[in-house]
Parts: sequence; structure tokens; C-alpha cells
Amino acid sequence: MQLLNYTSEDSHITRTEKQLRTYYCEVCGTHSLVTDADLSSLPTRTSDGAAALEEAEYFVKRYMNEGDKVLIMRGTGVETQYRYVCKECGMVLAYRPAPEPDECKYSYFFPDALIEEQSRAKALEGTLVGPSMLMSDD
Repeated sequence: MQLLNYTSEDSHITRTEKQLRTYYCEVCGTHSLVTDADLSSLPTRTSDGAAALEEAEYFVKRYMNEGDKVLIMRGTGVETQYRYVCKECGMVLAYRPAPEPDECKYSYFFPDALIEEQSRAKALEGTLVGPSMLMSDD
């Protein structure tokens, strides 16, 4: 038997492998992150609510531009953040305590900065074209 339309359901690979998740900028919908972590289930920082992703434990591929180095005064001292911004709109999405390519334990992702469903981006809300909008009355 020959399969003409081979899909992932036809694969003999078991589900023991981690599934990759794709995240998009919440403002413009630009593809911004691929990881095997569920950002909504990660521990969050009490200081800013950012999801803390342990870099050694998860696969992380950022499709973001490096942003500014920001110093923030906290109760325990000064915190340094090397920020990442959306390639399209410049929204701040994430940060690390060390610049690339330096190693660090965690990457942090701001709450509500990334979404899993691209169509939920603010710039795309209400822009879907339905069949009635395609027909002309001329």
C-alpha cells in the first residue's frame, strides 16, 4: 500500500518526544518563539509576573530582535535585563539576565506578551473577511 498524503498521524514516531509550541507577538501577530515549554504552566516571578523558562531544560528558539539593556531597582538591588523585542512592532516580549551568547539559567517572558493563536493578536482582531464581505453589490 502506498500513501499519497503522508501526515503526522501516519508516522511511527511515538509521543514520547516533546511537542513544540509556537508563540506570536500579542500586538501584531508576528511569529516570535518556538519552544517545547507551555509558557502558561511555567513558574512566574513575583516582581513582574514573567514566566521563568529554564534554558537547560527546554528547547528555546527566539525569533526576536535584541533590545535595550535595562537596569531596574528592586528591593534586593539592581536587576539587569537584556530585553528582546518583536521584529515587526518592537513590543518588549522577553528578557534574560545576561546577553547572548552568555549562558544564564532562565529566560523570562512577559505576561500576555506572547500568544499561541496568531488570530488573537490585537492588530488582527476584527480583520477577518467573511463571505458576505467578499461579495460586491455592483
